[in-house]
Amino acid sequence: MNVVLRGMSEKKEVKSGGKTVIALLIVIVVLAASLGGVFYYFTSVVNAKNSTISSLTLENENLNKTVRDLEDRLSTLNTLREDVQRHVDELNKERETLRTQISSLQTQISSLEKERNDLMSQVSSLEKERDSLRSQVSSLQSQISSLQAQISTLERERDSLRSQLETLSAPQLHEVNFNWEWHEPWLGRHYVHVSGAVFNSGTYTAKNVRINVWLYDSNHVLIRSYTLNLGDINGKTYSNFATDLEYGGHCADYRYEIVHD
Repeated sequence: MNVVLRGMSEKKEVKSGGKTVIALLIVIVVLAASLGGVFYYFTSVVNAKNSTISSLTLENENLNKTVRDLEDRLSTLNTLREDVQRHVDELNKERETLRTQISSLQTQISSLEKERNDLMSQVSSLEKERDSLRSQVSSLQSQISSLQAQISTLERERDSLRSQLETLSAPQLHEVNFNWEWHEPWLGRHYVHVSGAVFNSGTYTAKNVRINVWLYDSNHVLIRSYTLNLGDINGKTYSNFATDLEYGGHCADYRYEIVHD
């Protein structure tokens, strides 16, 4: 009994050991498969990481280049900033100068505006005065025109009165009681006895008074002429004369005139 049991127990042990080996093989296969998957996964991850690292390395290089470019640009910008700052300083200085000039100009403008206002006030006052003077001038011109018309009238009246006065004052000679006595005998001389007076009705003296006489025959041919000199005759006075005027032949007509200088 005891022997049989031991053999059965060994068989059971053999069977149990085979199952364990199978199980171990299965585990090993599973582990191998798992390790293969893990290795593939890690290989993929490593490759991806390597690719990422390469990309990052390239990006890093690009970034470094960009940084260098930016540093260069920054240096350039710093230089430009300094130039701009100097320009800004110059502009600020110029601005202050311009502000000073503007302030001075505004002061001048204010002064000029005040002066302009004063001048405009003076101009307005002068324009009013001018208008008033123009009105006075217009009135005076009207008066002048009226006075000139009156003066012209008075001058014409004066000239007329002067003319009348000259006419009245000038020597005015008039014959008074002129008598012509003709003597033509058959024998003896022929003559005409002329007598009378000359009256100066003017105020002024008649200078060198003369009586011009012309004697004509029947054919109105001049046969003799005479000039009777009476001298000066004062105003409002007479000058008497009497003389014989001889001639030859027959005197049919005569003519005379009284003249003076």
